[in-house]
Amino acid sequence: EVFSQEIDLLGGGTRTDWVAGVHYVRHENRNFFLEAIGPAPVSQFEEQLENPSPETLPPFVPPLEFVEDRTVTRTDLALFGQTRVRAGDRWTLTLGGRLQRDRATDRTTQFWFIESREVVDDSAFTWRLGADVRLTADHLLYGTASTGWKNGGSNPGAQIGGALDVPPFFRPEEVLAFELGSRSTLARGRAHLNLNLFLYDYDNYQFIQEDPVPFSAGTGNIPRVEISGLEAELSWLAGDRLRIDGQLTALDGTIESDLMTLDVADFLASGFGRFTETGIEDRASLRVNLAGNEPPKLPDLTTRLTVTHTRPFASGATLTSRLEYIYRGEYQYRVFNNPAVDTVPAYSTFGLFFGWDPARSPVSLALRATNLLDEAGVNSRFTNPFGLHTTSDELIPPRQVVVTVGYRF
Repeated sequence: EVFSQEIDLLGGGTRTDWVAGVHYVRHENRNFFLEAIGPAPVSQFEEQLENPSPETLPPFVPPLEFVEDRTVTRTDLALFGQTRVRAGDRWTLTLGGRLQRDRATDRTTQFWFIESREVVDDSAFTWRLGADVRLTADHLLYGTASTGWKNGGSNPGAQIGGALDVPPFFRPEEVLAFELGSRSTLARGRAHLNLNLFLYDYDNYQFIQEDPVPFSAGTGNIPRVEISGLEAELSWLAGDRLRIDGQLTALDGTIESDLMTLDVADFLASGFGRFTETGIEDRASLRVNLAGNEPPKLPDLTTRLTVTHTRPFASGATLTSRLEYIYRGEYQYRVFNNPAVDTVPAYSTFGLFFGWDPARSPVSLALRATNLLDEAGVNSRFTNPFGLHTTSDELIPPRQVVVTVGYRF
């Protein structure tokens, strides 16, 4: 359940404009898990399922194996303001700030009915400073420096299980961001080019962390991570009938700090038992250092190119033809960069579009085909570290052909 409310005040004049306000959110999230592994039919154990207790949940003995009842209540209050000042005819300065307080209460009953109640109270001040200058009527340069903040929280599994690596509380994530860009109109107004360079410097980067102690995983922090990138957009009227649109994004990043932690994929490949006499020590021996790895979900290169041709006819009808090419580069799914599960391969797709719009008829026709070569590209990947230890892929949509008939009233 979520309740949110924001109140803004806006004002300005010939040289300035400003906004100030207050933002409030109250979010209550309850998760209830009841895992039954007893023999069928489960209805024979209906009373135990409906009334779980320590007596009906011996360690890993049917019919019940795992129980968690967790409610996290989060209250967030923020005061913010931003102003833009136009200095002369060319310069514009931006200054903003946000003061935020976050309070989270985590009530958990887990595993063998061990209860915990933790309160996390965080606050932060974030800011934004920017400037842009109009060099000419067709060229604008801008730069910004800003900070961002994501709240911390608690790890009940680490507290109850007695984790070795995963902390009982994880820290807020903070980022210092720099951006430098330009907006240009070229070729006598027939082309627009936008460029953007950015650098993000993270402190206490949050990630899902496994622990040598079984079922004690949670959220951990990597002390320092850097991400940088380039974005470019081009729109060009190459002729009276031909238009070319292109987008390019290049991303790179590095985990800059040392952190020894366990990759569950290494544990599964090791053959070590989870509950053997030396299980925890065996798991702990598999820790790896994340320093130098690539942060997750950063495709090295992403491009999109669209060529559109519009042909008018003497009757007034118009035929629009479009060819689209999309490339999404390889990326690492998790911070571990494990070649067995984390390397998500690149893919390319092609698409076609034809649209027929007769001038003297209310009926229009369109044919769209996507992923013409039926590429089995991996859109995203998910690895479950909490006991199931499965990895699944979500594929991009297969080849699709869509015919559209429109009627203009």
